[in-house]
Amino acid sequence: MEKITSRENENIKRTRRIKEDRRVRDELGVFVAEGIRLCEEAAKSGRIVEAYYSSQAYEKEPERMGKIVSSAQKAWEITKGVMEKISDTKNPQGIVCVCKKLDNENNTDKINSDGRYIVMAGIADPGNAGTIVRTADAMGVDAVIMTRECADIYSPKAVRATMGSIFHIPVVIAEDEKSLFEMLRIKGIKSYAAALDEESMALSDVEFGKGSAVLIGNEANGLSDFAVNSSDFKVMIEMKGEAESLNAASAAAILSYKLTHK
Repeated sequence: MEKITSRENENIKRTRRIKEDRRVRDELGVFVAEGIRLCEEAAKSGRIVEAYYSSQAYEKEPERMGKIVSSAQKAWEITKGVMEKISDTKNPQGIVCVCKKLDNENNTDKINSDGRYIVMAGIADPGNAGTIVRTADAMGVDAVIMTRECADIYSPKAVRATMGSIFHIPVVIAEDEKSLFEMLRIKGIKSYAAALDEESMALSDVEFGKGSAVLIGNEANGLSDFAVNSSDFKVMIEMKGEAESLNAASAAAILSYKLTHK
């Protein structure tokens, strides 16, 4: 198998651009996954286009690494210095994969009238975005819907925060809030805005049925007025303590549980 020893190799430079630039990810329809656990999930999903690995990592975990490398369309062994070029971590695990995106942009087949969905509208922190995807996966939510102004779920930080759930649960990206609500209306899905509002229902009083979508807004500013006013219902999480608010990912965890449990 071919070995790459130069940090200036064209494949290596392209992989670094994919890792660093959302525009490149969008243009090529790919993203970077790093670390043996993430790459194992990528291999199971059949999404690996290219795999780059170190001999040390392969020797340490030959069975696991073998499954990852064999699932890739193309694979290269690379040196430690080259791995550092494309790695996004201080202590690389010795495996980096370029994967095909999984979102369903401009195609709403993954959204149906009976599903239960978490919607991110304006989530800015990639760590929060990734954690929300992970939580939604754990709670059995049918898909995560995001508006394009959110942090890129395919950035390295967000992908890591999903802990592999990016390969388990559909992620659908709506161009903007207007197109988001148009999609929900066409599919016959009821929308619930998580908002502190005089008209908000207490979460404990809400019974989410099939065909429900809960919207979570920006960490600092919450949902836009348009999103709140366009939603069918408003809901709030009751808090008994003195905290002023919840972290967006924490709120998403509570809402995801309620959404999928009676």
